[in-house]
Amino acid sequence: AVALGIWSLGLSGELDDRDEVIAVLSDPNARVRTTAAGEANLVVTPTGRAALVVRMLAPAPTGKDYEIWVFENGVPQPAGVFERPGVAMLTRRVEPGQTVAVTLERDGGVDAPTGDPLFTAESA
Repeated sequence: AVALGIWSLGLSGELDDRDEVIAVLSDPNARVRTTAAGEANLVVTPTGRAALVVRMLAPAPTGKDYEIWVFENGVPQPAGVFERPGVAMLTRRVEPGQTVAVTLERDGGVDAPTGDPLFTAESA
């Protein structure tokens, strides 16, 4: 079902890692977690590769990006940026029990979150 989501959301021309996205979303052993309000699915393979399938966000305002964070020992680590709903590959591995969050940040991302998360998901 998640693999089908890739087609309904579309892979934008901005995705450099289409093959990796498809591999993560089609991995039969991947673990899937949905955020509390259903904004996104976090898909994590047994090796920790992860993608975020985002459905319920407006495109980021001009000069802003959505930034993904993986919490390591309670400390948020940057894990990628995206501008609009779709599929975003995380640039950092995700271990079981780690929290992944998304915040709205300045264009290109920042070193630490500047506001509260818009949503979170915990890896299974």
